[in-house]
Amino acid sequence: MSTHFKIARGLGWSSFAIGAVELFATSWLEDTLGIDDHHTLLRAFAAREMAAGATILAKPGLGASTVNGMWARVAGDAVDLACLGAAIPSTRNPRGLFAVLASVAAITALDINTAAHLQRNLLHAKSAARNAHRKSPPPNALPYGATQVQPAPTAPTAPANNGGVTA
Repeated sequence: MSTHFKIARGLGWSSFAIGAVELFATSWLEDTLGIDDHHTLLRAFAAREMAAGATILAKPGLGASTVNGMWARVAGDAVDLACLGAAIPSTRNPRGLFAVLASVAAITALDINTAAHLQRNLLHAKSAARNAHRKSPPPNALPYGATQVQPAPTAPTAPANNGGVTA
C-alpha cells in the first residue's frame, strides 16, 4: 500500500470528521469564523465533505473511486477557500477566520499532491496492465509470421478382409 494511498484513506476519514463539525457544531463554527446565519451553507458543505470521504473509502484498493474522491476534496477546498475569502471583509473574528483559512490552504496543498500522485499511480497501473495484456500471447499462439504446420492427410484405411471369416 503506497504512502499516498494511506494519506488518502486518512483524508477520507478526516472528511467525515470535518463534515461532522460542519453538521453538528454549526454555531461554534460560525462563532470561530465570525459569521452569522450560514447554517444551511455549512450543512451543505458537510454533506459535500462526507460524500467525498465516502467516495475515497468506498473501495479497499486504489481505483477510480479513490482518485475521484480526492479530486472532489480539491474542488471542495476551492469552494471553501472562495467562501472564506469572501467572509474576510465582514468577519467579527479575523483571527479565527484566518486560522481556518490557513488550515484549509494547507490541507488543499496536501489534497492536490495526494490526488495527483494517486491519479498518476492509477494511470501507470492501467497502462502496465494494458501493456502486459498486449505482450502476452494467448495460449498456443504462434510467433508473428509463423504458420501452423498441418499434419499430412492420411488415406482412410479399409477394414481388413480376412476372406469372410469372422472371429
